[in-house]
Amino acid sequence: MPIDTLDAAAWKLVGNLDANWNANGGSDYGWGTVATEPQTLTANAVLAVYKLQQGDQSLTKDYYLVTGDVYHGIQGSPTSPGRNWVSVGFYANYMKLRISSGSPETRLTSFGPNSTIEEVAISFSVGGELGAEREGGKTKVAASVNTSVGISFTASEVSFAARPATGSIEWHTSLPHVGWISPAVPANPGRTSYAGYIWNPAVIFEVRKARCRP
Repeated sequence: MPIDTLDAAAWKLVGNLDANWNANGGSDYGWGTVATEPQTLTANAVLAVYKLQQGDQSLTKDYYLVTGDVYHGIQGSPTSPGRNWVSVGFYANYMKLRISSGSPETRLTSFGPNSTIEEVAISFSVGGELGAEREGGKTKVAASVNTSVGISFTASEVSFAARPATGSIEWHTSLPHVGWISPAVPANPGRTSYAGYIWNPAVIFEVRKARCRP
């Protein structure tokens, strides 16, 4: 997980969110094509959930950071499929991730990556606005606590479309693939599509605390 900055005094690990999906390449198309039957496409999300311990310590709200790895890979794909206009085998042309809260009183406060168009280096931070403590109705700066979380990764030939809502966030990650400008042009999908790709999201949710009853 390429977290550049995360202050352990500010954020405590409280849980994990893991998900996986797979699909088989199906029957081979026949002579002159790349074999698809032995190929399997897998997609996984391995995410960690952190709770804010220091910083904006509101009496009515909690803050949760969700971040980690999202990736796909194709087992059994040819290492170098070569120019084959009949069949390039099994590949992925996009990945989609949606993270939402089950609480109706949730508000998305910050997230990344935002929408991008084929930027090679993706870098962003979330949570910096939470680095203040509340005391007696006033706000004081907590100089020793860094609530900002920095993330960076490489995204060559990949673009992101972020779709935030009040209590959820969805990313659509476009991967390079056969464009069908004309037969065999381009001949094969980009390596991120047929060999696998990993990227790293981050989102912070504000959740209203449960009311204590006597």
